[in-house]
Parts: sequence; structure tokens; C-alpha cells
Amino acid sequence: MKQLIMRGMLLGALLLSATMMAAACGDSKGETTPEPTIDPVYPSLVEVAQLPDYMVKKAEAYRKASLDGERLRNGVYVYSKTIDTYASTPKKLAARIALLGFVDVYLSAPKAKVEAVDPWLKTFVSTLREYGVQCWLLRLSSTNMLFDVSRVDQDVKLFADYNAKVAENERFVGISADLEPHIQKDSSKEYFWNSQENLGVGNDNDQLLKRTHECLAAAKKGLKPALLNEAIWYNYQIFNDRGDLSYGDVSHFLQNCDYVMIMAYRNSMESIWEKSEPTLKAAHGNNRTVSIAIKTLLNGVSDKSSSIQQQGWNYLLETVAYLKAEGKRYDTFRGIDQFTYEGLETMWTWQGDLN
Repeated sequence: MKQLIMRGMLLGALLLSATMMAAACGDSKGETTPEPTIDPVYPSLVEVAQLPDYMVKKAEAYRKASLDGERLRNGVYVYSKTIDTYASTPKKLAARIALLGFVDVYLSAPKAKVEAVDPWLKTFVSTLREYGVQCWLLRLSSTNMLFDVSRVDQDVKLFADYNAKVAENERFVGISADLEPHIQKDSSKEYFWNSQENLGVGNDNDQLLKRTHECLAAAKKGLKPALLNEAIWYNYQIFNDRGDLSYGDVSHFLQNCDYVMIMAYRNSMESIWEKSEPTLKAAHGNNRTVSIAIKTLLNGVSDKSSSIQQQGWNYLLETVAYLKAEGKRYDTFRGIDQFTYEGLETMWTWQGDLN
């Protein structure tokens, strides 16, 4: 370790803060974060990332706005389109993610890639690890699991089989679950979600959430000692607080998950915070277990109410700074996640506030 450190210069203050956070111990729920195997050297990281000067400066601005050196942990979602974009340069992608100060990556890799133990995955995960970044495998995303919990075992096995075939520094740290019972709208199934007609304790919406917790419990049992997190809709807590659900409280999720990410996909910082705060309050006593995920991906007109991309880069910086300041009032606040890297990189490449 000392020999590796001696090979480089000290990291710039902002990136050093992010690295120190990644090396810190876990929260009160027992989450642990592996210490980086190498201290990233700022000039070298920029070189690997292959960025023009203006993007380096924008990365510094993003880190300054979103981090504060108090163990905030920011994460980012990476999907197949980004994997394809960086098909021959996984190290460059890892370096770019690290430069933005992220310490958790939620990777939606194609099943065939995971089954084949694709070299791209091994390189990407191990390079992230060098920079103090954890990589999660994004699975448990089919609502069919809510009606057949045995399907959970298939995703857990996929995760375990991959990890068993690779070196320690090439392993996923856990599964990032994306069970979203509120998108189960198929009325031919036993239960279906309807935010107007199926609310109420014991009704369909509540039963779907109960099934969600059963799936997460099965996953956690199969994963131990690996970690598990889950993306949750902001309305679960809101509906629960007003008595329309009994299984929507964040405490149910935290029985099996190391932390949760609120999908606070709104187009203004005030609305994002308004939808996030109830969950942060309700998680009291579970330190650093709730992240706020915001959406920078923009896939047409339908996304304009849920994405802040069209507001511009400066507004993004204002938003993460605002959420950081508000979130820090709660001991449950973990950090700010980005959905997705693709959307964030689109904004990052702009030479002005807007493209």
C-alpha cells in the first residue's frame, strides 16, 4: 500500500475528500466500504478520463456543490447505453465517474455479460475499486417477482456465480434492487397498483408493497454477507404517513436493505426536496441510510416533468448544493445519486449552461 502511495502526488483537496469518504467505515446498519487499494493521483485520473480542460473544471464544480467532506456518499446509475459507448474504454468511464466524486455505481449490465464474466465488467469494477468506488449489480427489477418470489433466487444466483469466478477486486459489492410495485398496472394479475382506486390498508397497493418486502427479505437472506439496497418511490412514505398504506414506511425497507434511494424525479429543487423529506424524517435512528436520487436523463417530452436536464448545468449545481444543505439537517441523509450517468454526461459535455 505504501509503495503504491509513493508512486504519485497528493490528490487535490476536493477529490481527496471524496476518496476519504469512500475509505470510511460504514453506517450504523453495519455497511462496510472497502478501503481503496490505491490512492488516485489527480493528474493521472484526469489523464485516464481523457477530458478537455472545461470538463475538468465542471467536474471540480460538481464535486464542490455535491460534497462537503462529511462522509456524504454520492452514487450514479450506469445503463447499457453507456456500457456500449465505452465498450473499448472501461477504464476511461471509471475515471470519469471518480472525477465527479461518486463512490457508488449501480450498474445495469446485460445478463449475458454477467453470465459470461465479461472482461469489460472485470476491468470496470476493478478500476472503480482502485479509485475507492463500489460497484453494485442492478437486478431484482421485474414486477413478476412480486407474484413468484422464487424468481429472486435467480438474480441472487447470477450475482453469486459472477463473484465466485472473479478476483476479489473485480467483485460487485452487492445488489442494487429496483423493485417498483407502483408500476405494476396489469389488472389481470392478483394485485395491481392504482394510486386513486387501490389505496387503503390491506388493498392492492399495500399488498404489492408487502410482496416487495418479502422479495427483499429473500434476497438479503441469499446475499449475506453481501449488501443490498433498493430504489423507492417518494409516494410510498407520503401515502403511508396519511394512512393509505401500512407497508410504505421506509422502516420496512430498512429491515432488509443497507440503504434506500428515493426516486425523487422532479424538475425543480424545491419539489425534489418536498418529496424527499418525509422519508428522511421517517428513517430517524438509521444513520446515513437514505439517498436522494435525481434525474438528469431526458428522453423526450414525457421526461420534462421528472428531469432537471432542461434547466441547465448551473441549475444542476444549485440543486445538488441545495439538497446537500437541506439533507444534512437529517442524520439519515446519505448523499445524492444521479439517474443516470448518460444524462449527467450529456450536461457535462455542454460548453455553456445549455447545449
